[in-house]
Amino acid sequence: MKIELWDIEKVIPYPQNAKKHPPEQIKRLAAHIKRLGWDQPIVVDKDGVIIKGHGRRLAAVELGLKKVPVLCRSDLTKEEADAARIGDNAVSSTEYDTKMLQEELHRLMAIDDLTFTVDDLGLADKDKQLLLDALDVPEATAIMEDTHGEIEEQKRQDAERVEKTNKDEVKLTEAFGFKTMTRDQARYIARFLAQAEAVTGETGAEALIAALQDPTPYT
Repeated sequence: MKIELWDIEKVIPYPQNAKKHPPEQIKRLAAHIKRLGWDQPIVVDKDGVIIKGHGRRLAAVELGLKKVPVLCRSDLTKEEADAARIGDNAVSSTEYDTKMLQEELHRLMAIDDLTFTVDDLGLADKDKQLLLDALDVPEATAIMEDTHGEIEEQKRQDAERVEKTNKDEVKLTEAFGFKTMTRDQARYIARFLAQAEAVTGETGAEALIAALQDPTPYT
C-alpha cells in the first residue's frame, strides 16, 4: 500500500457516515492543515469511498485544494471497509490527558523561535482556553474576558425573559393549587383581603402580596 495524490473529485464521501463534522471543527482542521501540512492521508476503499478522513476531505474543500493524499485499501471487501469505518469513528472518540497536554504546550511555547501559534494546533476553543488558563498565557485573559462578556449578556437576557414572564397573568388555580373552597373559607379570605387593602392602600392581588410580604399587622 502506498499514499497517492488523487483529484479531490475522485474521493467519495460515505453517505451514511455516522461521525459528525460541524463547520467550526472543519475550519479548525483546515487551519491546521494549511499551517502544518498533511500528516494523515484520506483512506478509501477500492471504489474511492472514504473509510477514514471525511473531516480531512471537508477541510481540503474549505481550502480549495484540487488534490489530496489518499491511501486506497483495495484489499478490503465492502463489509470489511464498513467495519473499518465504524471502528475508526469509535476509537477516535477519546479525551485528552489534560495535564500532559498542558505540559507539552508549555514546552513548545517556551521556544523563542517557534514558527506557529496556539491557533495553528486545531484545538477547540474550550480546550484552548483550559490550556492557556493553566499556562497563564496573555491570550487566555482575552478569551476569559470574551467569555465573561458572553456570560453577562446571557444573564441580562435571562433576567429580561424572567421579568417579562413575571408580568404574565395566570389563573388563580395555578397560584393556589386548588380550584374550590367552602363559603366560610371564602368569607375569611374576603375579610383578610379587605383588611389588607385598608392597611396597604393597594387593591386586589397587590394588596394580598403586600400583606404576605409583611404579615405583622395581621397577626
